[in-house]
Amino acid sequence: MINPTAGRSSGNALATAAAIFLGALCALVVNTLPVFLTVLGRTLSLDEAQVGYVALADMGGIALGTILCAMVPRMLERMGWRTVAMVGIIVLIAGNLLASQANGYLPLLAARAIAGTGGGISMAIVYAVLANGSNDARNLALFNVAQLGTGAIGVQFLGTIAGNWGASGLFLLIAAISVSGLALCLALPRAAESEGQSEDAQEEHQRISGPGWLAILSALLYFAGAGAIFAFLAYMGIAWGGSEAGIESDLSMVLVAGMAGGVVSAIVGSRTHFALPLYVGYAVLIVAIVLLMTVKPVGQFALLASLFGFGWNILTPFQFAAVTHADSSSSAAMLVNACTLGGIAIGPAIAGNFVTADFALVNAGSLIASALSLVLLALALKWHAARHY
Repeated sequence: MINPTAGRSSGNALATAAAIFLGALCALVVNTLPVFLTVLGRTLSLDEAQVGYVALADMGGIALGTILCAMVPRMLERMGWRTVAMVGIIVLIAGNLLASQANGYLPLLAARAIAGTGGGISMAIVYAVLANGSNDARNLALFNVAQLGTGAIGVQFLGTIAGNWGASGLFLLIAAISVSGLALCLALPRAAESEGQSEDAQEEHQRISGPGWLAILSALLYFAGAGAIFAFLAYMGIAWGGSEAGIESDLSMVLVAGMAGGVVSAIVGSRTHFALPLYVGYAVLIVAIVLLMTVKPVGQFALLASLFGFGWNILTPFQFAAVTHADSSSSAAMLVNACTLGGIAIGPAIAGNFVTADFALVNAGSLIASALSLVLLALALKWHAARHY
């Protein structure tokens, strides 16, 4: 007997795989951010505050692109997910080409914001595809593994590329790699499956609830705090006595540890309720931040930074599952990505102005933001439960 769902399952698997690799491509700068920023700072003679604003431009652009998609679901329905994702890739390529020709700091910021906006448009579709199924935590965990895998490879070459061809060569290479994203867009679904739903039900599905907004705010705080540490990890290691080459090599290990966290999350997936691994992830992350605040010899840098990366990537997929549990609309799923990159944009921009020799203020701010995130997410889940049970 022919299984009537077999074709759909195969199509969903292909779409999920395409979305994962498309997202990894769009997040290439995000996942190499510590080394990307130190390389730009060294190549273009920028200080910590200036590279923090480069991160703000890039990550803020991604957040803006995602928010634009989340706020206009009707437009997405008319254009279709594939077309919107392709538009995003084209803007991403254009932004990197402009960055390669930028002849000053402000033009560079503008070009990075354009590139980020394009990446954010495509990433919004990626998150919508990953949430359009029954195993969103596992899908996002696999996405994290793919992102960190490409990041671990990328950090090995950024310094060499910029050293040989300058920042312009780096941006041109990113533009060239991004062209492959156009082919990946073709495998995405046209839009979310909505068989059996009335137009009114679909419209209601797009409205973000009160618990959803609270969970989204929790994600923003979490990524602002964690993003501040992630962006300045290389600077921390160097400030504590490590060499530039040694610390950049250590960061490849950090990304591998993050991949391990993603693999653990993918294995756990939907086998258990998201709450236990969610709170375990928060605990590991907070312990890692406390240790980074109190243990600074460079000999422990790789270990502590790897613990941070491991905790981050256990937590992130289950936080996504918690947000989509509190609010199942695709708009909420897209805004998780906006908060992810918006937080990573805001965190480094703020932290860059509070850098001290021991980076204590940066770590303390991250600790406070992470603790507040945990409290808000717990309240959002309790609010959702009170409304539906």
